[in-house]
This record gives sequence, structure tokens and C-alpha cells, in this order.
Amino acid sequence: MIVARIIAILVLAASCLPDVARAQTQQRMALIIGNSDYDSDGVVAPQREPAAGMQYDLVNPANDVQAVASLLGETYNRPQPMLNMDFDAMSTALAQFAVDVSRADAAADAANRPRPVVVIYYAGHGMEYANTNYLIPVGARLPAPEEMQNVPANAARQRLQGRVIAVDDVLSLFEERGDGVTVLVIDACRNNPWARRARGGRTSAVEQGLATITPVGSLIVALSASPGAVASDGQGQTLSPFAQAFVEIGARRDLSFVDAFSSIVERVVLTTPNRQRPWMVGSPSGRFCLLQCASSRLSQPEIGPEAGSLEDWRTWVGDGRIYFEVDRFNLNASARGAR
Repeated sequence: MIVARIIAILVLAASCLPDVARAQTQQRMALIIGNSDYDSDGVVAPQREPAAGMQYDLVNPANDVQAVASLLGETYNRPQPMLNMDFDAMSTALAQFAVDVSRADAAADAANRPRPVVVIYYAGHGMEYANTNYLIPVGARLPAPEEMQNVPANAARQRLQGRVIAVDDVLSLFEERGDGVTVLVIDACRNNPWARRARGGRTSAVEQGLATITPVGSLIVALSASPGAVASDGQGQTLSPFAQAFVEIGARRDLSFVDAFSSIVERVVLTTPNRQRPWMVGSPSGRFCLLQCASSRLSQPEIGPEAGSLEDWRTWVGDGRIYFEVDRFNLNASARGAR
């Protein structure tokens, strides 16, 4: 469905492609979405009320994405956060953004410049069903958990189509970017009330947190909590613990994104305490900073004693393509091929 929207947008815009600035510095593009107001429509099946004690609204996604937008600021052409988006709005925004990125890639290639660094940041509810991850728009009318008992993954995906956004559909929009780095940040491992209702039954494929993701190409996926774990929304705080660490450490221009994320992991573990561990996996082409790097000489990540020594972090530069996975303070890296 998202792909169909992209085709429609390309047909409408084919004759009026905008000029893209021929800046010498690498362009940066961001799409930022925050969903908070779920209770206004209820993330439940039609004609059903939320179970007693269940709270669907989230406190901080709107604050989180505003803070992320402020962090990225002029470096990412002043991205405006999109708030409380339903399925149609989210699908259209993702499709249009994919088209914009494709145009920017083509312009960069024509000018012999690096392809843009692309960041997609989502804060809100998410869920995993039968090992497939979904982002939940506001107003989503999900089937009642008992109606999904023992439903095969393919059938479940069809039943959920048009209601939620599959994460692998989002990744597929950007996996053909070659050496263009795309970072998908998902702060959606929050305690999903729909999953809590499902777990009240004997069996269910609905789980808390999100499943492991395996991106391809130069895609990087960062989760606010390890696969299968739950992230805090930061009740009583201005920002979620993950967003707070992301905006503070992400502002550093002396750390590569990989090194910055290791410091984000450390910060979140200390502030939760030890209840939440962000996770990241991907295969970027070369090193890059979230913002423009201050210099070619980057600092080492801040790692506390619980994380092990720098000698425990095994990195082989090889041909510049490093596969890494940040999980529980460990960075597993291996070279892909030779120069």
C-alpha cells in the first residue's frame, strides 16, 4: 500500500522535480513522527472498551519528537515533527519522504556528492505479532487479542493491513540506497496495552517490545529497548529516558553515530536503572555523525565500567563497511570483504 502511494506521487510529480541544492557538504534529511493521543479513538476493536486499568495514551512522544527536531535543526533543513498521525497520514508521509530521498540521491549522484544521511524517528506505540514488528497509528482499530489467537503470520498481516505500519515495509523503501545511510530510530517498545490484554489469555503471538530486526544495505535500526523488552515512556518526566539521552549525546559532533549510540546505551541503563537497554544493528558504509562531524578526528565513546574496556570492542575497518550490533553494551564487528 505504501509502494502504491509512492507510484502515485511519482506520477504526479514527474514533470516538476525541484532543484536540489548543490551544496558541498553532505545533505541530511529527517522525518519525525510522534503519536501520543491514542485514547481519543481507542486502540481496540470496534464496539469494545479498553480493559479495566488499561491506558492507551502516551505522555511523552510529542515532547520527544519536538526535542529531536530541535536537535537536528538547521542541519536537517529544519524538520517539522508530525504529531498524532492516523494510518493514511503516516503512509502518505512515509511515501512522500521516500520520494524526496530518491530525488536527493539522484541529485547527489549527478553532482558527484555523497548521498544524504537520512533519519526517520518514530515515537509512539508499536507491537510485535508473529515476529513481525508494527508501528501503531492513532485511531488504529485493532482486532481484539482473542480474535488473533493462533492466527498464522501471513493471515495476521493481511488482517492488520490498513490499520498498522509494518516496520519491514518502511525499511524496504530505503534499502536500495547504495552507500546512502538511512537510520530508523524506533522509540515504540513502550508497554503496549494491547499486548498486555493478549497476554491475559493462555496463548498469544502478541508480545511486549519488538522483535529482532535485520536490515540490509546501509540501513541502521535503533530501538529504544532490546528486542522483546519494554521501554519507559518517562512518566512524570519531560522526555522519555531514551529521547533524553538521544538529544543530549546526539548533539556531540566529536562522536560517530555508532560511538554516540554506545554512550546512549550507557546513559539509559544508568537512568532507568538497568531496566532498559537500547539496541542497534546495521551495516553502514563508513563512519558518520548524527550532525556534521566537528573534525575527522573523533573521540572514543563514553563507556562505564559495566560496559567493559575498549579492548572488548572489536572493530575491523576492512573496506570501510562495518557490520555492528550494539546490545547490552557489546559491539560485535567484523569486516565485510577486503579493500
